[in-house]
Amino acid sequence: MPAPKFYTHIELLNAFVNGVESLFGVKLLPLEPAKYIELSKTETPKGAEAYFGPQDEFIKGTKLASLDLERAPTSPVGRMILRFMIPRLIAARKNVMQYIIDNPAIAKIKLESPVIVLGLPRTGSTLMYHLLAEDPNTRAPHFWEMYHSSDPMPPAKKYDASFTKFKNKK
Repeated sequence: MPAPKFYTHIELLNAFVNGVESLFGVKLLPLEPAKYIELSKTETPKGAEAYFGPQDEFIKGTKLASLDLERAPTSPVGRMILRFMIPRLIAARKNVMQYIIDNPAIAKIKLESPVIVLGLPRTGSTLMYHLLAEDPNTRAPHFWEMYHSSDPMPPAKKYDASFTKFKNKK
C-alpha cells in the first residue's frame, strides 16, 4: 500500500483553483497577452532605437511568448508567478536600457573577458559564483542589482590583507 500523500500549500492551492475552474468553466488567474504586448511597446524608453536598434523584434517576441504561455498547460501557481514576473522583467529591461541611454560612456567600456556563471539547481553554480566573487580584482553583481536592475555599484575595493578573514591560520 502506498504511503499517504502530504499536500504542500502549493499543491493545495493548485487543486483548489483547478477545482473551481472545472466547476465553473472559467480560467482563474489568466495570463494577459495583450497587456504584455502593450507593456513591451510602452515600456521602451525614448531614444532606445539609437542604441539598441528597432524594437520590433522584441515586441514580436513578447507577443509570441505571451500567446504561447497562455496556451501552455500552466498550473494556477505558475500562472500567478508569470503574472507577477512578466511585467517585472519588461520593467527591468526598460531600466537597463534607460541607464545605458542616460550614461552613454557605458557603451564604450571594454569588457576584457567576462565570466558568466550559469547552472541548473544543485549543480554548484552558486558556490562557483561566490568563489569567483571573492576575487578582489573582479566585480560580481549583487543579487538585488540583478533582480531590480538598478544603478550598478562602483567596483569593489582591494581587500585589506590585515583583515582576519584573509590571514593564514596556523
